[in-house]
Amino acid sequence: MCQSCTTGIAGIAIEPVNDGNCESVVLFLIEWVSDGEAEARRYLAGQVEPDGASLIATSGSNVIGYATIMWESSYAGFRDRGIPPVHHLAVAGPFRRRRSRHRLMDAVEQLPRDRHRHLRHH
Repeated sequence: MCQSCTTGIAGIAIEPVNDGNCESVVLFLIEWVSDGEAEARRYLAGQVEPDGASLIATSGSNVIGYATIMWESSYAGFRDRGIPPVHHLAVAGPFRRRRSRHRLMDAVEQLPRDRHRHLRHH
């Protein structure tokens, strides 16, 4: 998995959500996605291993984007084909239309490939 991938956009990096950045992620979710802190924390708790994975885009110490993928879809057509859906993608308003969303989407779409390689080798 991408531990801190540069995106090609100056000053923007993609990294997994972890204990060190989850409070910043909660603040991002409160501002751009959820209806308050309790909902943001519930949402974040539901988007982690073993059910899925979450990535953030950062600019300096600021979270500017968030994406999640679920390892198993609730939609039978995807589930039967082993297609993990991107569950959520959000980018802060000032960073939209600056390819931040594309870089975040590229990184989250890479997660299943990396996971498959990792599982195959263990």
